[in-house]
Amino acid sequence: MSNSAQVQVYVCPVSRVPQDHLVVSHYLGFLSSAEKLRYDQYHSKAARLFLISRVLVKTVLADKLGISPHEVNIQLHPNGKPFVEGSKAVYFNLTHSADVIILAVTEEGEIGVDIEQVDRVFDWMRVDSVLAPSEIEWIKGNELIDPFSVYQRFFQIWTLKEAYIKCTGEGMSRHLKMLNFHVLSERIQFLDSTHATQKTEEYYFESYMYDSNFIFSICLQQSRNIECFNLDCFQLLPFISMHRITPTPYKYNEIKSL
Repeated sequence: MSNSAQVQVYVCPVSRVPQDHLVVSHYLGFLSSAEKLRYDQYHSKAARLFLISRVLVKTVLADKLGISPHEVNIQLHPNGKPFVEGSKAVYFNLTHSADVIILAVTEEGEIGVDIEQVDRVFDWMRVDSVLAPSEIEWIKGNELIDPFSVYQRFFQIWTLKEAYIKCTGEGMSRHLKMLNFHVLSERIQFLDSTHATQKTEEYYFESYMYDSNFIFSICLQQSRNIECFNLDCFQLLPFISMHRITPTPYKYNEIKSL
């Protein structure tokens, strides 16, 4: 039996959440006074994203902690990473791209998640300063056979880096070029050259494709040797609908060594 980690992912396509007054009013009822002040300061699109994100987090975590969504108090660590206090340890992280919000939740340990829409016209070489030479080589590796693979591979590497720094809470202060990922068919290898003492075995990574045009990656700080995620994934429109979905694990056939 494999040593798997339990992870839940909740995907919310913002465009599918009704914009009528009743839904907005219901959602606003879950915000604290401080959160309502933040909501009022945003422009309409950002305000809607903030509101739906907050309600998504509160409804999911309330269920995990056995409390009311109104009782979920989202706080920040000194490094800015959000957390909630409860009767048990529940770790979570939030990300969005375009109109898709993703919430990753686990009881295993600190978690980070990042999603990006695969942009086929993005000039990724403009940001090659955040990539290690081996990553650039891998991104270009299948370009002649499948030109689109360049963008898929770039955004996979990018989401892996983002997921890691969101998991650790160290943010963009990290030199992303020093975080070197190598994607193999059976696993994702990782080196963090910013640490004198390597502790990369503490982290486990997986990447997935969602809706054919989004890639998201998850980083989990493991307290044991994890071989895979036992991933439960749902599309959730808070207080409207929820159903199970199956994102495609992002794997490659070729095997190269670091």
